[in-house]
Amino acid sequence: KVERIDTNMAEESSDRTILSMWSAPRSLSTVVFFAFAQLPECKLWDEPLMAYYFKKHNLPAFEEWNEYVNSDANDKEKRLNSIFNTEYGKKIHYIKNMCFQWEDIEQEYFNKMTHAFLIRSPE
Repeated sequence: KVERIDTNMAEESSDRTILSMWSAPRSLSTVVFFAFAQLPECKLWDEPLMAYYFKKHNLPAFEEWNEYVNSDANDKEKRLNSIFNTEYGKKIHYIKNMCFQWEDIEQEYFNKMTHAFLIRSPE
């Protein structure tokens, strides 16, 4: 069932909506991500805390990800500041998220987002 996004659910810090789509691997989240990419009023974030999570847990990254994981992208505070305190001139900020990558993020950030969940059938 698809329902309209209620942009009043999240605390308003500006006139933009930060939509967090929570999903699991292999849930077609990338398909939804690219659908939002077609909207000119959308700023996209694809797992913005992945590098931070990999670095924090000292996880091996795919060879092509090493540069990304070892870049500024692993700085949690910089990433959160980019997401929540920078406008980018867009009305919607769409974040494709994996829950485990946000394990130690302060509650205040969750309160600033409108949340949606992409749940796949295990069949």
